[in-house]
Amino acid sequence: MTANVRKEIAWHDMSIGATADYSANTSKILRQSVITDYQYNSFFVSANLAFNIIKNIRLTESCRWAISQSKSGNYTNMIRNFSNEAALSIAFIPDRLILNTNLQYTHNSGFTDKKDYTFMNLSITFKTKKKIQFVLNVDNVFNTKTFIYRSNSNLSESYTLYQLRPRSVMLTTHFAL
Repeated sequence: MTANVRKEIAWHDMSIGATADYSANTSKILRQSVITDYQYNSFFVSANLAFNIIKNIRLTESCRWAISQSKSGNYTNMIRNFSNEAALSIAFIPDRLILNTNLQYTHNSGFTDKKDYTFMNLSITFKTKKKIQFVLNVDNVFNTKTFIYRSNSNLSESYTLYQLRPRSVMLTTHFAL
């Protein structure tokens, strides 16, 4: 059984949205030559908001909370995830000098050692009057080396280890002939 509810509202330069989802599954599985009952439940809620704080400054925020649980015989596993992402865009000179920042936080209760991660990226764009554009990007500002994610899904658990690129700074130039 799965149920999903979603609502979005947009008005002028602002948008608000929310989503909720619930899934449940009960079945029998063959585990080491024994038929056993298996139950899986998951629930998540997400919300997003985007608006102009003042002219030329826009904030975008989104968050997601999820819980998933699987049970089979004497085995029970529950994982809670929370993620929050915020982006801020500031046009110091509209259409010419723009700063973009992105900050992401994530929490995963499936681990005993490191459960929380924070990531940040920055970008500054400058466009000249002569159709030349310079973009300075700083990725992985906090220089996070690894990111581990664990999740439950129907009849499976996954554990993923990501090796991340180190902090990088790149200046690119774009021009039109």
